[in-house]
Amino acid sequence: MLNSKDRSFCFLLFSIFVLILMLGICRSANAESGPKAESAPSLASASIAEPVSEKEGLAKLGEITGELAANRRVALSFKVSGKLKEMSFNLGDRVEADVPVAYLDSRDYEVSLKQAQAGLDVIKAKLKQQENGARPQEKKQANELVKQNKAADENAQAELKRIQTLFSVGGASKQALDAAIAKAEITATQYRSALESKELVFAGPREEDREATRAQIRQQEGVVENCKLQLEYTTLRAPFSALVAQRNIDEGAYLTNTTTVYTLVENDPIIAGIDVPDTFISHFKKGLQTEIKVFAFPKEPFKGQVIRISPVVDQKTRSFRVEISIRNPDFRLQPGMFVTARFLPEN
Repeated sequence: MLNSKDRSFCFLLFSIFVLILMLGICRSANAESGPKAESAPSLASASIAEPVSEKEGLAKLGEITGELAANRRVALSFKVSGKLKEMSFNLGDRVEADVPVAYLDSRDYEVSLKQAQAGLDVIKAKLKQQENGARPQEKKQANELVKQNKAADENAQAELKRIQTLFSVGGASKQALDAAIAKAEITATQYRSALESKELVFAGPREEDREATRAQIRQQEGVVENCKLQLEYTTLRAPFSALVAQRNIDEGAYLTNTTTVYTLVENDPIIAGIDVPDTFISHFKKGLQTEIKVFAFPKEPFKGQVIRISPVVDQKTRSFRVEISIRNPDFRLQPGMFVTARFLPEN
């Protein structure tokens, strides 16, 4: 038999056991139900950023690195094929706009032009003859031919009648009669042919013939113009004032219209390309003044101006492209140089 003190101690142990068991059951239930989703913050509790001025925003942006690029760059090639005869410039030379920079051997193209021009002259002479009609000498010759054939026809007809009369009385043979008939038919045909020729000589060519000749002239004029263009294309000209960035080939080589002869760049003005974080896009507009520092000239800042702003934000870098124009009259700044840009707010 347990005394009262022992019973109290056993009851306490039992109570502790029951309490531990209940705590385990509660924890298991919480683990199965999973964590409760956090409630989204209400719109009322969300903080709204205060607007930042252009001066503050650009000051916060600070300096951004970028790279210089040519304002314009072109790979020059001939439009026609041929042997390279002469190149007038070398690497680094200054080239003015529309100045010849290279020449092809043009002899083949000169011959083609002469042949096309000669063909055009022949067709024009033909049209002139058609429009003027027959010359007086040709008309006179046509009349004389008609007279000759008429006389021959009359003589043949008279001789045929004489032979027919003799044949009827037995004074001519059948062979003589057949020969007279054949000659009369031949002379009659020749007389009709002479009359038709005279009619054509005096009437001149038909309008349809003259129009066909005019069409041939227009066609040949196109051939001549094309030959002139081909000859002109044997001279390569600079499309704008620039510097020679590359001389890709030398004299004597045979070129096609895909062969690059020179690479030209326009470096005044020169362009700085800068990638700006999209969070600053509201502070940018064309004409924004910029201070440019070039790593090659660390103690000499350059002035620039924003001329182009990309309308697209790069999804990977979350930045947009800004292009800055910088005057470069002495060509010290060159494409490929690294720069830093600091954008200056308006006063």
